[in-house]
Amino acid sequence: MTTEDTKVRVGSRVDRPWGYYKLVLHEKDFSVKILYINPGEETSYQRHSKRNELVTLLDGTVVVEQGGRTYFKDVQNRASSCRVMAGEWHKFGAPLNQKGPTVLLEIAYGELDPDDFERKYDKYDRERKRGPGFVTSAEIPHEKP
Repeated sequence: MTTEDTKVRVGSRVDRPWGYYKLVLHEKDFSVKILYINPGEETSYQRHSKRNELVTLLDGTVVVEQGGRTYFKDVQNRASSCRVMAGEWHKFGAPLNQKGPTVLLEIAYGELDPDDFERKYDKYDRERKRGPGFVTSAEIPHEKP
């Protein structure tokens, strides 16, 4: 969620370079979105310090990069959900050869600070924003700068 998301009304469509999302529900400590990722596109490689996410694949195939590994899920998999914990780097993408968008249900829970994200990589060259909950990588002994 970015700062502009605090102005989004439930039911609205929000365009992104990778596709769009629809905000289904927004409460103080959780939100529900449906993400539509176009073929060949991906979200930024990012993390949050104050919230967790449960992401469930609704349609298509998703390429997940999480915790240093990359894997695919499709709607045929019995385990088509993944949990992203606060502080964990992650991104989601859609295969280029897919006919329609990858559709994901995202449930975010915890403290929903609109500036709580940090991008490590973004193929659309959006800014690497850091929310107030993050420390520099030099302050985290187990993380490489």
